[in-house]
Amino acid sequence: MSYQKALLIYNPNSGNRKIPKILDEIIEILIQKNILTTSIRLDDKLYKDLNDILKTYEYDIVIAAGGDGTIMMVAQAMLDSDVKKPLGVLGAGTCNNFALNIGMPDDIMQSAAIIAEGKSDYVDYGLANDKLFLSSIAAGVFAQISFETGQDIKERIGPLAYYLQGITQLNTIKVNDFEITVDGVKYNKSAYLVMVLTGSNVGSMTGLMEDEIKIKDGIFELLVVNESNPIDLGELLLKVIRNEDISNSPSIEVFKGHEFEIDCKNPDIAVSIDGEKGPALPIKIKVQQKALNVLVAKKLK
Repeated sequence: MSYQKALLIYNPNSGNRKIPKILDEIIEILIQKNILTTSIRLDDKLYKDLNDILKTYEYDIVIAAGGDGTIMMVAQAMLDSDVKKPLGVLGAGTCNNFALNIGMPDDIMQSAAIIAEGKSDYVDYGLANDKLFLSSIAAGVFAQISFETGQDIKERIGPLAYYLQGITQLNTIKVNDFEITVDGVKYNKSAYLVMVLTGSNVGSMTGLMEDEIKIKDGIFELLVVNESNPIDLGELLLKVIRNEDISNSPSIEVFKGHEFEIDCKNPDIAVSIDGEKGPALPIKIKVQQKALNVLVAKKLK
């Protein structure tokens, strides 16, 4: 009997620290499909050594288990190490945007079973100043929420933590003057937030756009939350909480493109990349179409 080999890289602290509690069950699901698993528990030292780890072990697939930040770091290490093996995703964080974007269920065991079936597809990812991202880049007042919200709050109330944090800032937020370039065309915007999306899920928000954002079409969406009065802004936040379409809201503009540049007159503006603290502006963003091989339940749009 032949066996495949999987390298399972997991963050023990993601979400409510669920992966260590169910690790044996995940391995059991994989072994039922003749997949032998080597598990790597990430800590600060191993994050720095991921490239060496990927070059050291023999494996047929890589499985990343954790939140969006962990998935991004594993994918970045695979890119840096020129690893072409399929990537399986076990979303174990607060929002799990990339996992949802590629059609993986919330249930980790169901996701493990999908990975064990071995079906794969190629999806887009982005490069921001040559740094990989999988779901979103955001610049502005709400961007800081994703890495300022306390881990204890995230664990207790999950995605709702982001909304509550946003509500507390409604009376104090200020606009910034952005210069945005979309496929060579420049726009100047006074906005609260500028966000580039690879798929329909971001920051635990789904259904924000009337048209589904496809994750393999080579096009990203850039969303601008323009300056508006507090009432419109409050209504916008309520729509987000309700997972309602916001694309027709008076505060929102949406641009589609392959290449973007984002800059701001405020040098201290917060930037997040897949929910983690990101690089300073200016940022140049390029779509890498169908460049990442991921394990999925079915072919993606």
